[in-house]
Amino acid sequence: MGSGAEGGGHRSPGVLDVDPTSSRAVADLRHPHLTTMKSVHPRGVEPDIGSGASLAELIQAGAPPLRISLRILLDVLSGLAAIHHAKMDGKPIGFVHGEVTPANIIVGRDGVARLVPLSLGEGADPSTLVGYQAPEILLGDAVDQRADVFSAGVLLWEAMSGTRLFRDTPVEEIVTQLIGGKVPAPPTPRDAPWSADLAAVAMRAIDVDPTQRWPHVGAMGATIETIARTYLATPAELATFVARAVGGDSRASFSDEVTAKRRALPEVAAVSAPESLSAVSTPVFPEPA
Repeated sequence: MGSGAEGGGHRSPGVLDVDPTSSRAVADLRHPHLTTMKSVHPRGVEPDIGSGASLAELIQAGAPPLRISLRILLDVLSGLAAIHHAKMDGKPIGFVHGEVTPANIIVGRDGVARLVPLSLGEGADPSTLVGYQAPEILLGDAVDQRADVFSAGVLLWEAMSGTRLFRDTPVEEIVTQLIGGKVPAPPTPRDAPWSADLAAVAMRAIDVDPTQRWPHVGAMGATIETIARTYLATPAELATFVARAVGGDSRASFSDEVTAKRRALPEVAAVSAPESLSAVSTPVFPEPA
């Protein structure tokens, strides 16, 4: 999933139009907080997973402490900022990831979290998407990069609460809750009283109106970093947490899952990268172009 142009027209709910050339530009990005891609196809991708675990697997083993979750989230926001700043022929693509979920975040044994820059496409499990996608994606409305801000806001909300925001919730009910202001602010963890101000950060990110959200992931990330700077886990602490959580697992389960889903897709020709692509790494939270 992903879109190479902001705005967009009519499309199916929950699905973003995929531009192969833009997807190739994003796949070619080299950034410390993005996984590299083994191959990119019009209807599926194969990321280089490396050693570690997906955030979904870590959460399933037990909700990580907030300081660990915030380190992961800031890494993801850094990678997402690089995706949002991807250019082609010197011009911003305006790429929207659309699937910033725990299943697409790989937390390495090296203490670094990386976002899979492109989704598994048709091989993705829809049940892992609803609850993280912005209302405008779910409803098939026009979409821009603030849809990814929404997803990051859900991740922050869940990191603070230790539970899912929308678990097995129908799309219509998600939208109704957001429009009606029925989504509660996340609680402040008892062991992290310093994090109270993060609740407002999360609630702004998941506003049903994109114009009321953080204008870009950089602004959101910089605010989180300012609030939590003293308490953030270090990469070494994150590495220790991952090692304890996954034990001897060398990421075989996730890699096997990716391979199985790709094999289920029809054979298609790989997308070649034109010479005009700009695939460069970016600062942690660059200002929007």
